[in-house]
Amino acid sequence: MQALLFIDNIMQINNKSEFCKAGGFQIPQALQNIPPSNVGKKLRFYDQIALKVRQNNLAPTGRGGVFDYFDLIYRNEDYEAYIPAMMRGKAEDDLDNPFVYDTKGNVRTEKQRRAYYRNHWRRRQMSDHLTMWLELKIDYGEEYLKKKTADYRKFPVSRR
Repeated sequence: MQALLFIDNIMQINNKSEFCKAGGFQIPQALQNIPPSNVGKKLRFYDQIALKVRQNNLAPTGRGGVFDYFDLIYRNEDYEAYIPAMMRGKAEDDLDNPFVYDTKGNVRTEKQRRAYYRNHWRRRQMSDHLTMWLELKIDYGEEYLKKKTADYRKFPVSRR
C-alpha cells in the first residue's frame, strides 16, 4: 500500500483546490479551514497539501495548519531593531536607500517605512509564504506484523 502526496503552490481562488480534487486527491480535514498562507497586502490561498490515502499508509492524524513564523521572528514590535539592515549601509540621504526612499525616489513616511518592513523587507528575509504543515501517521509496524502473523498462520508448520 502507498499514499500519494500532492503539495501545491499555485494561485487558487480558495483553499479547496478543484485541481487537487479532480485528480482524486483529498484535502485533509485539518487543512479545510485554515488562514491564507501567503504574506502580503492581499491574503490569498496559494499553498495546498492534498493526499490520496491508501490503507495503512500516511494517514492524516487530524493535526495541521499554517505556522506564522512572524509571531516569533521579524515581529512588528522588532521593527526598530532592523532599521540598520533595511538601510543596507546607505546614508539617510542616499536615494539608493530602500528604507528611506520608495522606488520613485519619494521619501517614505514612518507609516510607509513600517509597511515596507512588514510587506516587503521581512518577506525577503524568510519567504512570502508561511509554512503549511500536516501531521501524518507513518508507523504502521504493528498492523504489518499482525498481517504477517496472520499470513504465517495460514500455512501449517511441519515439525520433524
